[in-house]
Amino acid sequence: MRAIHPIVGNGFAYAGSSGQRADGDAAVQPVPERPLAIRACTPGGGAPSLPPMPGESELRKLLSGMRPYLHPGRYVFTTCRGGVPPGVSPVVTVLEEEGPTLVLRQEEAEAVGLPHDFTAGWITLRVHSDLAAVGLTAAVAQRLADAGLSCNVVAGFHHDHLFVPYGRAAEAVALLEDLARRSG
Repeated sequence: MRAIHPIVGNGFAYAGSSGQRADGDAAVQPVPERPLAIRACTPGGGAPSLPPMPGESELRKLLSGMRPYLHPGRYVFTTCRGGVPPGVSPVVTVLEEEGPTLVLRQEEAEAVGLPHDFTAGWITLRVHSDLAAVGLTAAVAQRLADAGLSCNVVAGFHHDHLFVPYGRAAEAVALLEDLARRSG
């Protein structure tokens, strides 16, 4: 068994083995560093404790209790090389092989010159959903698709987050509120 050595740089940590892959490249896989906000939320900067109550898993309760919230502002999807640039605070970071995907406020992306695509409204479903729950994403996506709305879903530990076309975000919230009423 090879040792794993963390390598930190440019806002990301990399877990690399001390050996080589069969193709000769170092076995290095990106792993996000813990954000400073997480370090700061517990005394001594240790890992925060998990909430004592599990999330909801019953679909009817999830749908009827989703309470969609539209965050103010415009959010964009972008990518960059070398980690998160100084001066931006992504609301979502996904480490992909081609480079990190960032979702952040449009004005932040433009302030640092990051090209972007897809201007979105950010909706949080405020029901505490269990990560193993079945059907919530499908029901929400289907309701929005029936109205011709695209929906990019990100699961957080406590809530699901939707990124929908900015110009139709209020319509998406109304559709989700209607779905919640009908599911109650």
